[in-house]
Amino acid sequence: MIAVLGFFAAVLSITVVWPQVWLSCRHGRTLGLSPTGSWLAVGLNLCWLTFGLLTRDPAQIATHAVVGAGNTAVLAALLLTQPHLRSTQVLTRTAAGAGALATLAAGSVLAVVLGAGSTDVAGL
Repeated sequence: MIAVLGFFAAVLSITVVWPQVWLSCRHGRTLGLSPTGSWLAVGLNLCWLTFGLLTRDPAQIATHAVVGAGNTAVLAALLLTQPHLRSTQVLTRTAAGAGALATLAAGSVLAVVLGAGSTDVAGL
């Protein structure tokens, strides 16, 4: 039963982002999107993908690679259609949380490379 629940959660996670990808990338509709939220979505996907890689969980890897690609596309569309969001001041404010998440993911990988157990690191 847990595997079935996990499968449906993965399918829903993957499908929920694509309508926004379509609107943002195909039609350039990005007004009202939060730049901080978009950056955080990319950072969170990076952390979940790192977790999946560390635990060697193919479902986590596949789900977050696909969702991460969609979230990255939405972020790219947002930054392309709203040039003011690319200023240093705005990027510093809106991307800081995602930077912290990326640092966490990189630190986790580094800890494993330096000898920590991947399941121990993923557990943290």
